[in-house]
Amino acid sequence: MRSKMWLEIVRERPTIPVMKRLSLRILAVALVLTFAQAQDKPKEPNYPAQPESARQEGVPQGTVTKSTLKSEVFPNTLREYYV
Repeated sequence: MRSKMWLEIVRERPTIPVMKRLSLRILAVALVLTFAQAQDKPKEPNYPAQPESARQEGVPQGTVTKSTLKSEVFPNTLREYYV
């Protein structure tokens, strides 16, 4: 008789506990939202050149000068820089 009661209780109990089912549902929703956001990558903005950026008459032109710096902190190290 006692074993019969135990079998009835086991049959009535769901195979997956309620908290485990809830956790699986939350995990599934989180995964779906993560993949949905991954699909919607923002497009790179297109910044066309404005007329102000073109060379204009009467504006002096600059020059680029290359120099080399010998490091005193790191021996045998040379750094090139442009101004």
